[in-house]
Amino acid sequence: LRVPVYRRNGGDFRVEVVPFVDWGRSWDNRRKGQTSRDTESIVGAGLGLRARLSKFASGELMWARNFTSLQNTQEPSIQDDGVHFQLSLAWP
Repeated sequence: LRVPVYRRNGGDFRVEVVPFVDWGRSWDNRRKGQTSRDTESIVGAGLGLRARLSKFASGELMWARNFTSLQNTQEPSIQDDGVHFQLSLAWP
């Protein structure tokens, strides 16, 4: 679902709000000789902004809240806090 919030007349520039729900599952096959398998699911929801800057460039900034408890990683990152940023460029 994308909700348009701004569009420049006569141009490619536009901004959209993007609410979302996300679910994922991972699994870890044990090494040879071990029979157990670790699985983990993650569920979250969030809100983002998507901008089409031109015919060849776009960007997005997303924030999500995790609804499941995860193990902490050794090195903290902004992605662990639910923030995602992406800038895309396309060649004509």
